[in-house]
Amino acid sequence: MDLDSIARRPAVWLGVLSLSLAAVACEDDDARAPTSGSTGSGSAGSGVGGVDPGDPFPVSAKASVRMKTATQLERDLAAVLSLDPDTFCMELGAFSCADVHGIRLSETDAYEGGFYEPLTETIISSPAAVDRMVLIGCGARAEQDLASPGSATIFNDLPIAGGALTDPAAPAVDAAVSTLYRRGLLRDPTAGELQAHRDLYTAIAASGTPEPALEWAKSSCFVTLSTLEFVFY
Repeated sequence: MDLDSIARRPAVWLGVLSLSLAAVACEDDDARAPTSGSTGSGSAGSGVGGVDPGDPFPVSAKASVRMKTATQLERDLAAVLSLDPDTFCMELGAFSCADVHGIRLSETDAYEGGFYEPLTETIISSPAAVDRMVLIGCGARAEQDLASPGSATIFNDLPIAGGALTDPAAPAVDAAVSTLYRRGLLRDPTAGELQAHRDLYTAIAASGTPEPALEWAKSSCFVTLSTLEFVFY
């Protein structure tokens, strides 16, 4: 994936799914919101701290998250997407993304940059660095999978004809999204999230792009692996 292709990508595709997933998340949060007496250190509930162990999305006891460093993000992306961690993300074809974006993503550079301690807060370019790394990884995985569908890692045997999905609601499409969630977020997608990914394809196809299936695979991967759930730990 080159910079020109990223720049030409219609922002509406990602905007549609981002809003859809945000709405789904709000609905899921409301559905999982604890009722009075269901949490805490008392006797309510049967799990740790009173949390129901049957809840598929248990509430964290500490509710504390940390943003991954550039190296952590690069390695996790490589593992989830089955890419070579040393070569899949290279800026200008020569420099590791983790090295280029390290300072932006809480790393140090004592010898060359004079940064002996990581930044205490993210800076304005930190989100762009995350997006850049995720886009590169997702682009590589989508292109490889669609070029060799029989041996694909995530987007396996999608129903494609003429560069487009013949049926966005086909089982293979939902299976690809489920595989992406299981590998990246270690859980299954909700029904609402699956629908949001189908809606994303509809928006992409309506834009008139010549290869909507490929653009959907890249974008579907991107919006999943650029979430707080993946970028933070």
